[in-house]
Amino acid sequence: MIRRSLLLAIGLLSTLHVLAQAYNSGIRDGNKAFENKAFDEAEVNYKKATTTNPEGFEGWFNLGDALYKQERYDEAIDAFEKGLNTAKTDAEKARVLHNVGNVYSAKKEYQKAAEAYKQALRLNPNDDETRYNLAKALRELKKEQQQQQNQQDKDQKQDQKKDQDKQQQDQKQQQNPEKKDDPKTDQNDPMDEQGENDDAKKNEDQKSDQQKDQNQDQQPQDGDNESKGEQSDQNKDGQPKEQKMSKQEMEQLLEAIANAEKQTRAKLDKKKKVKVKTKPGVKDW
Repeated sequence: MIRRSLLLAIGLLSTLHVLAQAYNSGIRDGNKAFENKAFDEAEVNYKKATTTNPEGFEGWFNLGDALYKQERYDEAIDAFEKGLNTAKTDAEKARVLHNVGNVYSAKKEYQKAAEAYKQALRLNPNDDETRYNLAKALRELKKEQQQQQNQQDKDQKQDQKKDQDKQQQDQKQQQNPEKKDDPKTDQNDPMDEQGENDDAKKNEDQKSDQQKDQNQDQQPQDGDNESKGEQSDQNKDGQPKEQKMSKQEMEQLLEAIANAEKQTRAKLDKKKKVKVKTKPGVKDW
């Protein structure tokens, strides 16, 4: 019984020794690749180490660094969280949180980065590098918040401008309901132009009629001197003006013409009778 227990203990110690050597070998080979900036090769070796010893802090911590260098940020955070769970001291936890803050800063998630740096400083207040990174993250966070505020103000002003324009448009439509939704409101209406032309023509005709009335008032009336009377019977070019006759005068003229024609016919008939006289000595039957 005692011999069996000793053999089991020796076997266990031998296995642990082999695993420890494999773990240390993975860490050592990974570190060499990391220093040569062969981050993908370093990742492979660190993963071997974590498989050999899942509780090893250095394996998860270094794996997170290798993934971070390859900009595989989400995988890096996952590795760092596992390293945080395997950390034994506050110093190790502070190292992990410092690197978590770096990953969030690279992702431009400055709020999460600042929180990680603050947690690291609580565990290790003397870490100046973490303090510097925290100040930088807070500065970027403030700048980001200011930009967001500026954008919000800009969007708010644009919305207010749209509301004002809409109110003005509604007021115009209320004042001119006949032009509401009329696509021709911004164009010249030919009917309006025709109406304006007609109005202008009417005004000109009225002015012309008024001018004629004034000229007629200035024309010589009956009883003026003879020279002016003679000039009034002629046009400007010296031609006699056409005299307009009344209806009564027209009838009298036609009656006079008809009487003159009767007299002329009577005279002609009388002359014909004188010419038709019978010759002397011939009996007129």
